[in-house]
Amino acid sequence: MDNASLHVSRKTRQFTNNQSDWLTIVFLPKRSPNLNPVETRINKNLKKEVCANHDYGTEDNLRSAVRRYLRYIGSWRKL
Repeated sequence: MDNASLHVSRKTRQFTNNQSDWLTIVFLPKRSPNLNPVETRINKNLKKEVCANHDYGTEDNLRSAVRRYLRYIGSWRKL
């Protein structure tokens, strides 16, 4: 994770601390998306193909669209 405010918030820290038995967090320098393969391979395309210029009406509909997209790319592309 980079050190964006949402990544270091109290709620996020509580969540990651509760997952510490299986989750290892590696903090990246701020403003370095090129070091984060998730940012370059997934988020960039997700924002472009699913989120931009779409109105899903509800958060649940958006969440469903994101899940469908992630399942789709996971089924044919090695991340």
